[in-house]
Amino acid sequence: MNILGTIASQFSSKPFGSFESIATVTVGSTSQASVSFTSIPSTYKHLQIRSIARKDGSQTGAPGMNITFNDDTGNSYTVHYFQTDAGVVNAYSTGQLRDNMNAMYFAGGGQTANVFAPAIHDIFDYANTNKYKTMRSLSGPSSNVNAADLDYIIMGSGAWHSTSAITKITIGGNNFVQHSQFALYGIKGA
Repeated sequence: MNILGTIASQFSSKPFGSFESIATVTVGSTSQASVSFTSIPSTYKHLQIRSIARKDGSQTGAPGMNITFNDDTGNSYTVHYFQTDAGVVNAYSTGQLRDNMNAMYFAGGGQTANVFAPAIHDIFDYANTNKYKTMRSLSGPSSNVNAADLDYIIMGSGAWHSTSAITKITIGGNNFVQHSQFALYGIKGA
């Protein structure tokens, strides 16, 4: 198992309780600009999104996905992450509020053909109306073909500066190609 698989297995282990499938979206034959999960029930402790995605076009590297909650596109989000590519580590953090949480990445259309990037996003205490919502993510494409392709591992986290319960999640920012898939799970409390 490669390093990304090892870390992903740690993220997807069941430290909180049982996982229940809420919804799955698979992009059809036409590329899709965004994916939304709506009418999210408040009956879980946490949420998890598991995705495997690729962007259309010719961009190499790892383009970012933008996530928003409850259609809030105001300056309500903070984000930080670090990434590694070929042994070079870069870090990013912003204390300024922004209009989305861009802390997850997927495969660019210019990557080796048919390479999709996996990602896991945990959203904690999403229905708690007494605190801001936080998310952590692990993502990154790896072609495992040659050094010319950009292979990334990106770990990120962010906060939505709102006490509202999350009832809708939208992931967008780039066009997702056919077969990109996003699955939302509810995590029961331990």
